[in-house]
Amino acid sequence: MRIFLLMIMLATGIASTSAQSVSNRLNPFSTKKGDAYFIGNKKLSERSKDVKRFVFDMTYVSHCDSLTMNFTVVSPNREDISRLSVSNGTFTTEASDVKLLYHETKGSNFVVRTTAQLSYKDIKKLYTSDTPVVFTFTDTEGRTNTATYSTRDWNKEKAVFEKIFYTINI
Repeated sequence: MRIFLLMIMLATGIASTSAQSVSNRLNPFSTKKGDAYFIGNKKLSERSKDVKRFVFDMTYVSHCDSLTMNFTVVSPNREDISRLSVSNGTFTTEASDVKLLYHETKGSNFVVRTTAQLSYKDIKKLYTSDTPVVFTFTDTEGRTNTATYSTRDWNKEKAVFEKIFYTINI
Protein backbone atom coordinates (compact mmCIF):
# COMPACT_ATOMS: atom_id res chain seq x y z
CA MET A 1 0.00 0.00 0.00
CA ARG A 2 2.83 2.39 0.90
CA ILE A 3 4.56 1.72 -2.44
CA PHE A 4 1.28 2.32 -4.28
CA LEU A 5 0.81 5.69 -2.54
CA LEU A 6 4.42 6.64 -3.25
CA MET A 7 3.95 5.79 -6.92
CA ILE A 8 0.82 7.97 -7.06
CA MET A 9 2.65 10.85 -5.36
CA LEU A 10 5.59 10.53 -7.75
CA ALA A 11 3.34 10.37 -10.81
CA THR A 12 1.35 13.39 -9.63
CA GLY A 13 4.54 15.32 -8.91
CA ILE A 14 6.02 14.51 -12.32
CA ALA A 15 2.80 15.38 -14.12
CA SER A 16 2.41 18.67 -12.29
CA THR A 17 6.05 19.56 -12.94
CA SER A 18 5.59 18.99 -16.68
CA ALA A 19 2.28 20.83 -16.72
CA GLN A 20 3.75 23.67 -14.71
CA SER A 21 6.54 24.24 -17.22
CA VAL A 22 3.93 24.59 -19.96
CA SER A 23 1.63 26.80 -17.88
CA ASN A 24 4.60 29.03 -17.04
CA ARG A 25 5.44 29.42 -20.73
CA LEU A 26 2.03 29.48 -22.46
CA ASN A 27 -0.50 32.27 -21.94
CA PRO A 28 -3.60 32.00 -24.15
CA PHE A 29 -5.75 35.08 -24.73
CA SER A 30 -8.55 36.21 -27.04
CA THR A 31 -8.45 38.96 -29.63
CA LYS A 32 -11.24 40.42 -31.76
CA LYS A 33 -10.16 38.20 -34.64
CA GLY A 34 -9.56 34.97 -32.74
CA ASP A 35 -7.31 33.18 -30.27
CA ALA A 36 -3.71 34.08 -29.58
CA TYR A 37 -1.05 32.35 -27.52
CA PHE A 38 1.94 34.01 -25.91
CA ILE A 39 4.88 31.62 -25.47
CA GLY A 40 7.03 33.14 -22.72
CA ASN A 41 10.71 33.94 -22.55
CA LYS A 42 13.43 31.39 -23.14
CA LYS A 43 17.13 32.14 -22.64
CA LEU A 44 19.48 30.07 -24.78
CA SER A 45 22.71 28.96 -23.17
CA GLU A 46 24.72 28.06 -26.28
CA ARG A 47 25.71 31.21 -28.20
CA SER A 48 28.38 32.67 -30.45
CA LYS A 49 31.27 34.10 -28.44
CA ASP A 50 30.28 37.71 -29.21
CA VAL A 51 26.75 37.19 -27.88
CA LYS A 52 26.45 37.62 -24.11
CA ARG A 53 22.73 36.80 -24.00
CA PHE A 54 19.96 35.64 -26.36
CA VAL A 55 16.37 35.58 -25.07
CA PHE A 56 13.20 35.14 -27.12
CA ASP A 57 9.45 34.86 -26.86
CA MET A 58 6.77 34.05 -29.43
CA THR A 59 3.14 34.93 -30.03
CA TYR A 60 0.93 32.75 -32.20
CA VAL A 61 -2.24 34.27 -33.70
CA SER A 62 -4.73 31.68 -34.95
CA HIS A 63 -6.67 33.76 -37.50
CA CYS A 64 -3.60 34.39 -39.65
CA ASP A 65 -1.62 31.28 -38.62
CA SER A 66 1.48 33.38 -38.04
CA LEU A 67 4.05 33.49 -35.32
CA THR A 68 5.76 36.66 -34.13
CA MET A 69 9.13 36.13 -32.50
CA ASN A 70 10.62 38.90 -30.39
CA PHE A 71 14.19 38.43 -29.29
CA THR A 72 16.86 40.29 -27.37
CA VAL A 73 20.56 40.10 -28.14
CA VAL A 74 23.12 41.46 -25.66
CA SER A 75 26.53 41.95 -27.23
CA PRO A 76 29.55 44.25 -27.16
CA ASN A 77 28.62 45.03 -30.80
CA ARG A 78 25.43 46.82 -31.72
CA GLU A 79 23.58 43.97 -33.41
CA ASP A 80 20.81 45.67 -35.44
CA ILE A 81 19.45 42.44 -36.90
CA SER A 82 18.53 42.42 -40.58
CA ARG A 83 18.08 38.66 -41.10
CA LEU A 84 16.95 35.69 -38.99
CA SER A 85 16.76 32.02 -39.88
CA VAL A 86 15.89 29.00 -37.76
CA SER A 87 17.30 25.59 -38.67
CA ASN A 88 17.75 22.06 -37.37
CA GLY A 89 20.41 21.04 -39.90
CA THR A 90 18.00 19.48 -42.41
CA PHE A 91 15.28 22.13 -42.55
CA THR A 92 15.57 25.93 -42.43
CA THR A 93 12.96 28.65 -42.30
CA GLU A 94 13.62 32.33 -42.94
CA ALA A 95 11.90 35.05 -40.94
CA SER A 96 10.16 37.85 -42.75
CA ASP A 97 9.53 41.43 -41.70
CA VAL A 98 12.59 41.59 -39.39
CA LYS A 99 12.44 44.94 -37.58
CA LEU A 100 14.30 46.69 -34.80
CA LEU A 101 12.10 47.39 -31.77
CA TYR A 102 14.72 49.27 -29.74
CA HIS A 103 18.36 49.36 -28.74
CA GLU A 104 20.06 50.68 -25.65
CA THR A 105 23.47 50.70 -24.06
CA LYS A 106 23.94 48.76 -20.83
CA GLY A 107 27.44 49.09 -19.43
CA SER A 108 29.88 48.11 -22.17
CA ASN A 109 27.22 46.12 -24.07
CA PHE A 110 24.38 46.88 -26.43
CA VAL A 111 20.88 45.49 -25.81
CA VAL A 112 18.96 45.10 -29.07
CA ARG A 113 15.32 43.98 -29.20
CA THR A 114 14.07 42.75 -32.58
CA THR A 115 10.80 41.36 -33.92
CA ALA A 116 10.26 38.98 -36.86
CA GLN A 117 7.50 36.93 -38.47
CA LEU A 118 7.81 33.16 -38.84
CA SER A 119 5.60 30.42 -40.21
CA TYR A 120 3.83 28.49 -37.42
CA LYS A 121 3.91 25.35 -39.56
CA ASP A 122 7.69 25.69 -40.04
CA ILE A 123 8.36 26.30 -36.34
CA LYS A 124 6.20 23.32 -35.44
CA LYS A 125 8.22 21.17 -37.86
CA LEU A 126 11.51 22.40 -36.34
CA TYR A 127 10.41 21.92 -32.73
CA THR A 128 9.31 18.32 -33.27
CA SER A 129 12.76 17.35 -34.54
CA ASP A 130 15.27 15.45 -32.43
CA THR A 131 17.96 17.96 -33.41
CA PRO A 132 18.11 21.26 -31.50
CA VAL A 133 17.12 24.32 -33.48
CA VAL A 134 19.71 26.99 -34.20
CA PHE A 135 18.79 30.65 -34.50
CA THR A 136 21.13 32.37 -36.97
CA PHE A 137 20.97 36.14 -37.10
CA THR A 138 22.86 38.62 -39.23
CA ASP A 139 23.23 42.29 -38.36
CA THR A 140 23.28 45.26 -40.70
CA GLU A 141 27.12 45.19 -40.67
CA GLY A 142 27.11 41.63 -42.05
CA ARG A 143 28.16 39.90 -38.80
CA THR A 144 26.46 36.53 -38.31
CA ASN A 145 25.91 34.94 -34.91
CA THR A 146 24.02 31.93 -33.59
CA ALA A 147 22.16 30.81 -30.51
CA THR A 148 20.91 27.32 -29.73
CA TYR A 149 19.93 24.95 -26.94
CA SER A 150 22.21 22.68 -24.97
CA THR A 151 21.25 19.02 -25.48
CA ARG A 152 19.71 18.87 -22.00
CA ASP A 153 17.71 22.08 -22.53
CA TRP A 154 16.58 20.92 -25.97
CA ASN A 155 15.08 17.70 -24.62
CA LYS A 156 13.10 19.69 -22.05
CA GLU A 157 12.10 22.40 -24.52
CA LYS A 158 10.97 19.90 -27.14
CA ALA A 159 8.66 18.26 -24.59
CA VAL A 160 7.26 21.66 -23.57
CA PHE A 161 6.64 22.65 -27.19
CA GLU A 162 4.91 19.34 -27.94
CA LYS A 163 2.43 20.23 -25.18
CA ILE A 164 2.15 23.80 -26.45
CA PHE A 165 1.38 22.60 -29.99
CA TYR A 166 -1.18 20.17 -28.62
CA THR A 167 -2.87 22.97 -26.64
CA ILE A 168 -2.92 25.32 -29.61
CA ASN A 169 -4.32 22.66 -31.97
CA ILE A 170 -7.16 21.47 -29.70
